[in-house]
Amino acid sequence: MGGESNNGLCCIDFGTSTTAASVMVDGEPRLVRHGNNRCFPSAACVLENGEIEVCDNALALRTKFPASFKSEFKLNIAEPLDISGHGYADLVAAILKFVKRCAEIESNGVSVDRVVLTVPAMYTAEDARLDVMRRAAGTAGFETVDFLSEPIAAARHYAHVSGTASDGLTLIYDLGGGTFDPALVRCSDDGSAEVIGSAPGEKCGGRYFDKAIYSCLCDRYKATDTPLTKSGRLDDYATCRRMKEALSASDEVTQLLSNGQMARLTRKEFEQLAAPLVEMTLA
Repeated sequence: MGGESNNGLCCIDFGTSTTAASVMVDGEPRLVRHGNNRCFPSAACVLENGEIEVCDNALALRTKFPASFKSEFKLNIAEPLDISGHGYADLVAAILKFVKRCAEIESNGVSVDRVVLTVPAMYTAEDARLDVMRRAAGTAGFETVDFLSEPIAAARHYAHVSGTASDGLTLIYDLGGGTFDPALVRCSDDGSAEVIGSAPGEKCGGRYFDKAIYSCLCDRYKATDTPLTKSGRLDDYATCRRMKEALSASDEVTQLLSNGQMARLTRKEFEQLAAPLVEMTLA
């Protein structure tokens, strides 16, 4: 497909921790944003009146309604769930509907009624989770729903941005927010691609790097009799994530923790904490 006929088309990567999307505007893809955010937390919270809040709005409610808050449920969406009458399909639909609204704002009010959803390589045509995604997208308001395997999407994107030939074997190193999903893709010069091997669902990703930092800081301040507070655990986890992200551009970072202490972490220290996780992915 090409040209302006693609207007109204949205591509969504529904991730374990975060969701990202792009929309076609005048024949060119444009990243879908919500405020200044480049991605959407894959989270939902069912309120007492049955309404569903999603993404950042849901995160703000997780401590008030912990029993009805759900995140990182991507691989469980075909399982039974009942939160005030809502199942996983309803939570996914609410997230996709919100992303759809943001995509329409990004496309200057043009209706977005077609979607390409990227899905893990493990999803076969008979996978119940694929049916849940299809039904959820329909409930969200998409009239046409197509699927694309995540590693194939990654291989094609790399070939596009690098200007290299897409034929041959490509190893996809997909380190996400919650899982590590490596795959081997065979691409042909006619544009076709096939996943010939994958090991999806390995429990390694951004949240595990955050956890490594949090555990390190817990040990550090427990040893000095100024432990991190249990009530501030969620805030401290968010702080650890900010520290991790800041170290992409800085050699060291300092942040305030729930115990009132200013925590300092260097990039070298973080690399040492992350080394076992990185080695696991390479193995």
